[in-house]
Amino acid sequence: MTERRNSEGKCIYERGNTMTDMCITKLSVAEAMSHEFGTVSEDIPVHIVIDLMLQNHWGEVLVFDENNSLIGLVTKERLVRSITDGTSDNLPIKSVCCNKVITTDKEEELVEARDVMRRHRIGRLPVLNH
Repeated sequence: MTERRNSEGKCIYERGNTMTDMCITKLSVAEAMSHEFGTVSEDIPVHIVIDLMLQNHWGEVLVFDENNSLIGLVTKERLVRSITDGTSDNLPIKSVCCNKVITTDKEEELVEARDVMRRHRIGRLPVLNH
């Protein structure tokens, strides 16, 4: 797709170039982020988190400790892999979540957030309000 701008300065795309050529250089993370995720306490059992994710159509859940600090992230894919590997669904969610969570800020440029995700080979980048 080829990028052009209309009279209002908005991007218009035409066929031809790759997705990396799209107009994301002027966007902030806040303009592109999803709000479709859940939050749970670290001690909630895995089976309850699975139920919550299915009921609310969440693809990921942020896991917080008793001090309301982010300690992990769990995705549907990770839960399926854990259960398939024999992990009990009665364990607390903290036992299966990824606890090395890389985060961003809503003011960060979208290009930089994309680069962080590529560099760390991650599919989710939680946005925190600092």
